[in-house]
This record gives sequence, structure tokens and C-alpha cells, in this order.
Amino acid sequence: MSDMIRRFRGLILFLAALLIMTGCAEQFQIEKQEPVRLFNREYYAVKNLTRSDIRKMKEMMQSDDISAAKTAGLILGRHYVRSGDVEQGFRMIKENLDDSYLDRFTRVSGHLWLYDAGYKMNDIDVIDKEGEYLQSIEMDPVAQKVFRHYCAQEKRAVIDGDLKGCALSDNIAGESPVEIEIFEEPKHVDESSVKEPDGNLMEKIVLNVKSAEEDPKLIDAMLYTISKLGVDVELDFTGVRDDYDFSLDVGSKILTSDTTMYEFAIEMDKVFEEAANLAMLNGGTTIVLGYTKELYQKALEIEDKFKNSDVKIYMFDIEDPNFQTTLSTIKEKAGKDTTISFAVGGSQEQLAKVVPFLRYYSDKPDKTVIACAVDGFGKVFFSSEYAEYFRGAYVVTEVLLLSKANVEQFNQEYYDDYAKLPAVKDMLGHDIVVFMERLKNPSFIADYLTGIKNMDEGTMDRDTEAYKIVTTRKIRKLVN
Repeated sequence: MSDMIRRFRGLILFLAALLIMTGCAEQFQIEKQEPVRLFNREYYAVKNLTRSDIRKMKEMMQSDDISAAKTAGLILGRHYVRSGDVEQGFRMIKENLDDSYLDRFTRVSGHLWLYDAGYKMNDIDVIDKEGEYLQSIEMDPVAQKVFRHYCAQEKRAVIDGDLKGCALSDNIAGESPVEIEIFEEPKHVDESSVKEPDGNLMEKIVLNVKSAEEDPKLIDAMLYTISKLGVDVELDFTGVRDDYDFSLDVGSKILTSDTTMYEFAIEMDKVFEEAANLAMLNGGTTIVLGYTKELYQKALEIEDKFKNSDVKIYMFDIEDPNFQTTLSTIKEKAGKDTTISFAVGGSQEQLAKVVPFLRYYSDKPDKTVIACAVDGFGKVFFSSEYAEYFRGAYVVTEVLLLSKANVEQFNQEYYDDYAKLPAVKDMLGHDIVVFMERLKNPSFIADYLTGIKNMDEGTMDRDTEAYKIVTTRKIRKLVN
């Protein structure tokens, strides 16, 4: 009897040990699992998915992280709709659109994608329900970004800034790219000759990203380039690691290592001052400076520089919604017979909205001198909407984006992924990633896009050049 008891006790102890071991194994598995996070959801939401992307989305749809799984399902459903398999895409979007698990960008995107799929499936109930929802949402910066992405993908025209009207209408009109011929094109610079500092060969670069919220567009551009070029550069936003190779202050565009600082920002102060000089050289003695908040101090410096001369300086904020009232007041102060010249600084997109009004407030629009200081000179000024306003204008920039093979290739690849042309920020993000990869791998041959030629004590050396727009298809470089 005692032998039977001993056996029974042994069996009990064995089963208990087995249960403990099983419980420990399960506990280990639970602790080991981590939530799945989509790699830059905005990137996948707008790009044309490759086979590997589709495989990744399908894997994420099986994740225990419901938010990641639902987001992946929505992105894949949108892909199927855009690829022509509307029925399957429509079904997947409906199955995965659960607001309680989605961030705002994905949530608004999902409802817009469902509206689009319902429209293509001729589902009146979905069209009415989702259309009502979309009309009611607040157009904060996140929603604006979603609607812009959609209109670009569907090649719809945004008229007078009406993003909802663009997305929820039947208008599918767009513009074809403009071909630009450079007249007296500047000499080609061999950008492959740019020298980076010597350093030890690194297997991987880990970058501590600071103040990312100051310029999320630049971060998106860097993530896009890392993915596109397949480089081994990791961005970390936590700031808690001890293995950083570099830190990037996103606001100032300054990249630092333990011993060196590299400044990538385009020197808009210098560009703006050169534009002001052009306006004075080619116009009269009454100059109106149009500034952004970043250029305000430089505008004050220019005004102070000429306060004891015959040159009269007036200023206005091009970002002020009421800038037209300011222009009208300036015209009254200057006098109706006064010849006014303008020097305005900002992005191409900002100046495209302002320059037409400068023509309007001029007594002789065709003869008015307008000098534009821009971060990059591309094709925006040559669209059918703006071309006539910019004919005869001067443009000063460090970054010429016209008639450059590597830029055109980047434009095409970016357009294939996003259905829109890149901005200068996209190219600047590309250049920062390329710079780091060249430090790690000196044989890396990708070109810079923003005109970087060399480094001068840590500052990226770019030429400031001035051009005159001769016709809607030709520009002339001004000789210094």
C-alpha cells in the first residue's frame, strides 16, 4: 500500500512539475511578444505596393496587435481597389475599418478609401454614409494630408484649396508635367567629387532624431529614401539608447557626431538678400520685401541697411491671410506714380500664390521687377496656372531642379510611388541619408539632389545662382 502511495505522490509531483514548466514556457512566450508596428503607415498608405509589401501586409493582418492588423488590412484593401480588384478591396476595407483601433491618419484614410471603393462599386448606401461622415470631419492638418494624398493618387485637381470638394466630386482633371528647356544652362558640377570626412567603416548607422515634430515632412523623406535605397540607417526617436552614431536636429537640419557638426539647411537668408539686390539693381528705388517668419529678421536687416539712403523699403508677411490689404496700403504710401520692385522669399508653392497679386498691385504689371528667393527652383512656376505671372521674373536659389538627370529620375520614381512630384524637403531628406551612408560606405554612389558640391567647415557648400524666366519654357542664368 505504501508503494502505491509513493507512486501516486510521484505522479502528482511529475504532473505539477510539468504544469509549472508549461506555464513558464507560456509566460516566456507572452513576454517575448511585442506589438507589431507598421513601418511609416503614411508611406505604405500612398505607395504602389510591391510583392514584398503585400506579403508584409498579409503577415501583419495575422498579428495579435489589432491596430496593426486592421491598418494593414485597410492598406491592402486600398491597394486592391487601385489595382482594379475593386470587389476584394471593397470587402477588405469594410472588414478592417474599425475606428476604435485606428489612429486619426489611418481612420480618416480608411473612411475616404471606403467612400472611393463604394463609389466604384456603385453602393449607394456606402456612398451616402461615408460621404456624410467625410463632409462632417474637421479639416485639421492630419485630415488635410489624407485628402491631399487621395487627390494626388486619383489625379484630381484641387481648386481654390477645396480638398473636400476635390475628393468628393467627380472632377478627375489634372495637368501634365511641363518640359523645361534651360537656356544658357550653368556648367555641370560633378557631384560625385564631394568629399566627406574620413572615418572608420561602420556596419550600420543609428541616428537619434530630435524635434521630429518640427518638420515631419523631412522625416517622411528620410524614411522613404532609407526604404528606396535599401541602406542600413536606423532612425530612433526615443533618445534613450547609448549606441547613436549621429544626432539630427530636425528644425535646424544640423547633423552631429561626437566630434563634428554638419549643417544641411539651405541658406535662405543669403538667397533672400541676393533677391533683394537683384530687385534694386534691375528696378527702382522703392522695394517691397515679402518675407516668411523664417526670413523676417533678414528683412529687418535689409531695411536697416538702407534706412539712410534713397532706397525706400516696405515689407509684408506673405503668410498673412490679409497680405493683400498690406499691399494696398503700401501702394498708397508709395504714391501712384512710384515704380515698385518686389523681392519675395519662400517656397515655390508659397510664391505661386503671392506673385499673381504682385502683378495686380503694379501699375505696369509686365514691366514690374519681381525677384523670387526660393529653396528650390523647379517646375511649379511653369504650370499653365502660373506661367504667365512668372514670365520675366528673376529667381534666386541654391537648388536648381530643372534639367538635371538625377533629379528627373528621382521625380519619376517618387511620382510612381506617390502620384505627385516631390518637394525640396523630400530631396533634402534624401541627401542627409545619402551623406550618412557615404560615411559608412565610401563606395556608395548615389547622387546628391540639392546641389551639394563640398563641405566648408561642416556647412554644405551650394552655389547661389540667379536666373531670369524668359518664356514659359526657357530660363537664362545670370552671369555674376
